[in-house]
Amino acid sequence: MTTTFLNTQTILGGVFLIFLLLYIKSCRRQSLPPGPKGLPFIGNVLQIPQEKEWLTYLQWSKTYGDVLHLSIFGRSLVILNSWKTVNDLLDKRSAIYSDRPRLVMAGELLGYDQSIPLGHYNERHRESRKILHQMLGPRQVTQFHHIEERETTAFLSKLLDTPEKFRDHIRNMVGSMILQVAYGYRPQSEDDHLVNIVNRAMEDFALASHPGSFAVDFIPWLKYVPSWFPGAGFQSQAKIWRQHVDDMKDIPYKMVKKQIASGNYTFSFASHLLDSKSEIPPDVEDMYKWVITGVYGGGADTTVSAIAAFFLTMVLNPDVQKKAQDELDSVVGPNRLPTFSDRDKLLYVEGLLKEVLRWHPVGPCGLPHRVVQDDVYEGHTIPASAIIIANAWALLHDPTVYPNPDKFDPDRYLQSGTKENPDLNRDPRAAAFGFGRRSCPGMHLADTTLWASIAFTLSTFNITKAVDEAGVEITPTAEFTSSVICHPKPFACQIKPRSPLAESLVRHAVI
Repeated sequence: MTTTFLNTQTILGGVFLIFLLLYIKSCRRQSLPPGPKGLPFIGNVLQIPQEKEWLTYLQWSKTYGDVLHLSIFGRSLVILNSWKTVNDLLDKRSAIYSDRPRLVMAGELLGYDQSIPLGHYNERHRESRKILHQMLGPRQVTQFHHIEERETTAFLSKLLDTPEKFRDHIRNMVGSMILQVAYGYRPQSEDDHLVNIVNRAMEDFALASHPGSFAVDFIPWLKYVPSWFPGAGFQSQAKIWRQHVDDMKDIPYKMVKKQIASGNYTFSFASHLLDSKSEIPPDVEDMYKWVITGVYGGGADTTVSAIAAFFLTMVLNPDVQKKAQDELDSVVGPNRLPTFSDRDKLLYVEGLLKEVLRWHPVGPCGLPHRVVQDDVYEGHTIPASAIIIANAWALLHDPTVYPNPDKFDPDRYLQSGTKENPDLNRDPRAAAFGFGRRSCPGMHLADTTLWASIAFTLSTFNITKAVDEAGVEITPTAEFTSSVICHPKPFACQIKPRSPLAESLVRHAVI
């Protein structure tokens, strides 16, 4: 009797506990930000498109609000779709919103969890950013202006000879600039071995970090499965890619150390860190390697994308191109190339640069953040470890901030911030380079490189539509790849000197 009674109590207690847990879970679900209903276990996985997900997030926000909740195999994904929500959480509450989510393939297996872009928000990360800012802050970056001007001039020379290869020339120009800034190394040819080492690692990273490409990112314990096990081929691939990563951070670093030891080296980020330091602890040396590598890894691909987008927008907007050239002619004149000392006087060119970054942001969703503890925002719970996505596309195409957002219009920045709408036409760089304590520490170098590319090119070249064999103009489509970093899809255009004087200016420029 007593045993039966106790068993009954145990069963009832268990049932009560189950219902209590279900109730708590239900209450928590109800307190989460709104979002589309998903399926059991997998959540919203099947509803998130493989391409241009930022457009879907923006569309969903019109139904569910600026803070959108999705579930991916039980993991919370929170999308922020407005300037206000991004500012409230990623800026004002950056102390708890500055971590990165766990990325097993690119982060742990390839090693990028030690890098500035993907590393966790800890003391090492803060020290790494501090070091980078000391060399690439807004004032410090001016010491590299001569490199940017020289390499942009070399870029113009290549456009004269092989304009159809302008995409290759862009990548080589940016790569050369960053390698000189980072390591004091100027590539000797377009097939330079060091450039190939770095580009190979960057291509691997793009594949390894593509959302949804590897099951191990959703099921982390798979990282412990041996490579011979069926379905674990990613382990062999990761081993190859990891070697490429090690080559990228070790080979140029050792080159600079050897140069410093011989007393024959060129000033660079690496030489600044290593000069006069006789003994460097292994953990500090590893941090140095990743910080220096981050100059290239964090800026090369994004800057290449932005410059290519500039060429596309000029083909599609000849009136904008003409207006920028008129300003350059007025300020700079026809007898010399622009310099950074001209920048403050070239207001329309400055607006053009901003519009390139706004019209199609390089990273429409940026890199994800992770909240480290439970948080409450506007009555909704954002659970600890939730992945936070700032939808930069939504911010930069908000019609209340950028009227007629699909139009490429540099003039919009001549009127920014009114009493009625202080956010009107705000500087898009506030979204294009990330948010809060995870904003891009190399943004000033990227910004000046983009400016030089725009100003130098428009002062000497016309960029127009290509023509087919019948002489009919070919209008390119404004199509971009869909990844963490988006590039314009291949397009043809004509790139010709504006005049014989412009051609002579480029050919006789000192490089």
